[in-house]
Amino acid sequence: MKKNRLIALALCAVLLLSLTVSFAAAEEDVPTFRIIVSANVNTDDLNENEFLKDLAEQAGVRIEYECVYTDWDTRKSVLLTSGDLPDAFIGWNVLSNSEVSYNLPLFANLGELISEEATPNLYAALESDPTYRDACSDLDGNIYYLSDRMPFRPSTYASFLINKTWLDKLGLEVPETLEELEEVLIAFRDRDPNGNGEQDELPLYMNLSGDEAWSIAAFMGAFGCSGSITNYFALDGDTVVYQPLTENFKEFMTWIAHLREENLMPAELATVDDSQFNARLSNETPIVGMTTLWDKSPIGAAYQDEYIAIAPMAGPNGDRGVASNIAISAYDCVPKFVMSADCENKEALMRFIDLCFIPENGVQCFYGPIGTVLEETEDGLIMVDPPEGMTWNSWKYKYAVNGGWPVLGDENFEALFAEVPESDSAKLEMVAVNEPYQNTNTLPKLKFTPEETDELSIVQTDVDTYVTKKMTEWFANGGVEEEWDTYLQELHNMGVDTYVSIYQAAYDRQK
Repeated sequence: MKKNRLIALALCAVLLLSLTVSFAAAEEDVPTFRIIVSANVNTDDLNENEFLKDLAEQAGVRIEYECVYTDWDTRKSVLLTSGDLPDAFIGWNVLSNSEVSYNLPLFANLGELISEEATPNLYAALESDPTYRDACSDLDGNIYYLSDRMPFRPSTYASFLINKTWLDKLGLEVPETLEELEEVLIAFRDRDPNGNGEQDELPLYMNLSGDEAWSIAAFMGAFGCSGSITNYFALDGDTVVYQPLTENFKEFMTWIAHLREENLMPAELATVDDSQFNARLSNETPIVGMTTLWDKSPIGAAYQDEYIAIAPMAGPNGDRGVASNIAISAYDCVPKFVMSADCENKEALMRFIDLCFIPENGVQCFYGPIGTVLEETEDGLIMVDPPEGMTWNSWKYKYAVNGGWPVLGDENFEALFAEVPESDSAKLEMVAVNEPYQNTNTLPKLKFTPEETDELSIVQTDVDTYVTKKMTEWFANGGVEEEWDTYLQELHNMGVDTYVSIYQAAYDRQK
């Protein structure tokens, strides 16, 4: 009996050793991929993200993430030059369309890996949403990258925010025109609306450059310009117009300079940086009368409720509008996932990416895990309140590459929620006042050939930098009318005509 027991124990030991070896071999056989992720500074190390670990396990792969939080552009340039790429890239602005098109031999043609059998969820997304397919397609019609469709997007960017408490205290109405706005700003300047006995109010406080969610560009619509979101181009029918060349733009900048001359905008805006800008908005006592922001988060928490969103104001000729946003920001049209041509076992990595296009998974890729950032209720998903000291945005970014992961935030995605997530609902409520005034002449995001990219690299930076420089100078010193002809000639010398013709050609291909 003792001998039999020893034999049994020996057999168990052999079996256990065999299983251990088998498991080790199986573990070694799991395809492992290195992915560089361009991440937000608030995002935790994705290698510790249990949801992503589970997703990789379902796909039968292992993912090693290298999260890059700063200096990505410098790092990216070195990688593309060396050709020593990771298996894939994921993230917000991880690569531009032009960088992919210009370096096609470095990247896999994903279209050859997508099929109803191999990637059923991604295949269905591309088949059901032609706009999404277009967003992911290069100029040659092939798919070298995956973009996303972001959920719960606002129809416009700009949000004019004005201190309603100040208006009420001074017996003023919400301005409907720029003329009425100027009267309000004068009252903010002269009548001590914050009640501290000091003339420290900054009536209108806005960035001088950048997209209209943050800057004076939000006022361009009042002067018959598009109110451009991402650049200064707009459409006149099917004609591409670079708005800084127009008389409308001259009128717009003349008005902005006038506000500074009347101390309705502070001269410091010519040199202020982001930290100084945000410090003014979050001052212990409110000092900013009106601004334009994406959301209220930069405003001091103690008095955020004093500010309300108001509709765009009519300009001198009755123009009143802001740029439409939904087609640009919902379908971002920029790469969020790109695979290296040298990636081994491309099919296995695509199995992992395909799982992201199941709505329940896409939601967690975008917002964060269910059970942490999200909670399941009988009516659907809701967002869990962020911990004290965190905003909704930093709470989302902590666990997810929010807006930087290839997902399809369509109606099936949105339907999983009991209500619009709190991180999005505030913005949607703010921009609702803009909907009747949306301009439809906003230029979509365009894709350029390598030859066009080369030409743009010569003229675009020079032209846009010069326009920004002149806007700042005119704000600080005036002189728009006197310098206008010289300014136009300088733009033509820099190649602005080539700049416009490239955009026109790209638009003609895509319209």
